[in-house]
Amino acid sequence: MAWLYLILSLVLLLNVAISIRPIRVSPLSNFSFAVGWLTCELAIPWFAISVVVTSLFVIYGASDSAVGIAASIVTAIAWIGLGHIVSVAYGAAKTCKDALEEGLDFKSDSNTLNIAGSFWRDFVPFSWKPKSIEVIKNIDYVGDNIRRHKLDIYRLPPVDNSNESKTLSPVLLYIHGGAWMIGSKEQQAKPLIKTLAPQGILRISI
Repeated sequence: MAWLYLILSLVLLLNVAISIRPIRVSPLSNFSFAVGWLTCELAIPWFAISVVVTSLFVIYGASDSAVGIAASIVTAIAWIGLGHIVSVAYGAAKTCKDALEEGLDFKSDSNTLNIAGSFWRDFVPFSWKPKSIEVIKNIDYVGDNIRRHKLDIYRLPPVDNSNESKTLSPVLLYIHGGAWMIGSKEQQAKPLIKTLAPQGILRISI
């Protein structure tokens, strides 16, 4: 069991190391991109899962041997790396916030834009479903009925018979790149949608 503990710890550390220092030499660059993407996007869930797995190994005595101690050290180093990834991500929030406020000419009573969302929300990044947000899907903006030429709109539902329904809103045009290979407009930046839409910002996703 100690060897399994060590192997899993080394895999975790390798993923973290590649995320921080990606391999840029083909063909390993594709592997590096996939590993780095999953690790960075899911750094907090990875940390939570590894804590649970490590605890089980310790409870069942896998850390009692020299191999187990080495595995614990490797895991601790990987956790430090995950902490660095999370720290960088949260540090980027201010830059993103400033750019959005400037680009959207955002004005509110508090004159500030909240993009941080909930910390606990980061533990379940893929389960979010918009409840109070209206989604208008697959608007053909070219007229050729090609799926790649359709956009989605996310906004607060308009309030009928109210001045609010006639109020102009800032618009964020979100273009998902995905290295031009993976992902889609339906999948990306959902936490950002949840955070921005209640603040009166309309998002167009293509």
